[in-house]
Amino acid sequence: MKRNYFIGLTSLGVAAVAIPSWYYLTKPVYDVSLFFPKTLTSIWDRPTMVFIGQEYLDKYPIENSQRKLIDLLLEGQSPKMNNIGETLALKIEKDYQEKRIVTIDGWLLSRTEARQCALFTLTEIQ
Repeated sequence: MKRNYFIGLTSLGVAAVAIPSWYYLTKPVYDVSLFFPKTLTSIWDRPTMVFIGQEYLDKYPIENSQRKLIDLLLEGQSPKMNNIGETLALKIEKDYQEKRIVTIDGWLLSRTEARQCALFTLTEIQ
């Protein structure tokens, strides 16, 4: 085996192991507001939010990961978020205005609220 080929192949192997390991082992810290739908916490208890979150995850299995839900909740946000709670409240309001609503167990929820419940459910399970 030629030296250049060996070095290239070895570097590729190291990168193939290191990059996914770094991605899955690093856990970024997020604002707690992402996990708690503020308006819903005043009317629901924890088990109800977990139930609603699980129902949402069953209905939309493609969003059944913390990273996917966080990406969707932060979609369109600037990297420098001053107040994520306010931003999410505006996003919820916009969901209702644009009819991005889901029905879960008889409740009409904005997509953002339902995603927050789903994220809450995934964090409660772990």
